[in-house]
Amino acid sequence: MFAILLLFPAYYSLTHPGVPKSIYEIPGAKDVAIEVNSFSKYAGFTGVRLGWTVVPSNLKYSDGSLVRNDWNRVMTTAFNGASNIVQSGGLACLDDAGLKEIDTLIDYYLGNAKILRDVFTELGFSVHGGVDAPYVFVQMKGSHLLTYVPNDSFLLFYSQEWDRGKHSATYSRTSKW
Repeated sequence: MFAILLLFPAYYSLTHPGVPKSIYEIPGAKDVAIEVNSFSKYAGFTGVRLGWTVVPSNLKYSDGSLVRNDWNRVMTTAFNGASNIVQSGGLACLDDAGLKEIDTLIDYYLGNAKILRDVFTELGFSVHGGVDAPYVFVQMKGSHLLTYVPNDSFLLFYSQEWDRGKHSATYSRTSKW
């Protein structure tokens, strides 16, 4: 049996130092995995497509042939590359000023996640996440949906209760914690 893991860790960059950011931090992963990533979450490039793929040199099919040779053929045949302006934006993200700005934004997201985690914990909800990444999952009692905006200065809370066939929705918006 032969399998290749294809991993897209889009949110890796939105974590604290010490949290693995790549499958290749795991010993032996270069023998079994391809990693695809982008600037979408990391640098706010949503809608502007720029990414990368890592196909390790030693990743082989069961017959011993290199996976990267096929990957290269498919990519160079099917894709002409990103535009110059998009590539320039990607390079700007990787210089010292760009990296500093991205780190500041990630700290802001993590700060908002801490606020959300603390508030919902204080309200008595079971809360998961929000420590090593800016995503908070709240176990709602009798509710189906929780939505929040982690990159803004307010929390949008939507709770829908389904009790005895009665449907009700509650909205509240809290500005500036």
